[in-house]
Amino acid sequence: GMRVAVIGVADDDFAGELAERGVELLHDLTELDLLFYAADSVHELSRINELIPALAEKGALWIVSRKGRAAIVSDVEVNPIIVLPKDVRAVDVRVIRTN
Repeated sequence: GMRVAVIGVADDDFAGELAERGVELLHDLTELDLLFYAADSVHELSRINELIPALAEKGALWIVSRKGRAAIVSDVEVNPIIVLPKDVRAVDVRVIRTN
């Protein structure tokens, strides 16, 4: 099965949806197919480059952040922070927001 981990996403519905799909969340952060990471501050966003080595070759990192009035950081702040190392090949870089 897929190797999936969630860091900092405090959303029971999200965890339930993953469980319904048979996803077993891992604490071992190696060779992950999917990593969901909650980042609601510039400091948390600055950790992104530390998390990339946890991904499998074709793994995906999803950054989960609050949206609307609850948002702490804006897209203007996020985009310059997501600077991937030269040896990391990113197919797509997106930020999703949750309520």
